[in-house]
Amino acid sequence: MSFCSAFFMPTLAPKRSMPKNRIEINGTIDRWGYGSNYFRWQLKDCQDGPITVSVNSYGGDVNEALAIGNQIAEHGNVTVEYVAFNASAATLLGLYAKKSIINSDALFMIHKTSVWIDSWGQMNEDQIDQAIENLKAQKELASATTLQLAKC
Repeated sequence: MSFCSAFFMPTLAPKRSMPKNRIEINGTIDRWGYGSNYFRWQLKDCQDGPITVSVNSYGGDVNEALAIGNQIAEHGNVTVEYVAFNASAATLLGLYAKKSIINSDALFMIHKTSVWIDSWGQMNEDQIDQAIENLKAQKELASATTLQLAKC
């Protein structure tokens, strides 16, 4: 056997599979990756009984996290296990679970609600006043959301 054929020979590892009732979220929660549709697809593959959702995510899209949370609540018998670094929208998932576990070496970051502000261009003084009023309304909504999440 030549060096090249020995070096490039694939090593076949024994086939491993994830436990049937375990879903892992490793990455950003958004509609392109770990989103509510993907979670629903994974949830269908789980057997009846308790399910563990392992979460390792910096967060992402709050709407997707809320949709996943509602699916967790609908199933009912779900444990959310936080591993590694979890932040932002990822922290919402445990609110919907029957049980939440945070590993001793995991990190958990919660922050105030943030909203996208998208204003550019030139404005006259009336438009600036209107922009300020709009921002005040968004701030009140963000403050109410933060307060509601703090009660959970």
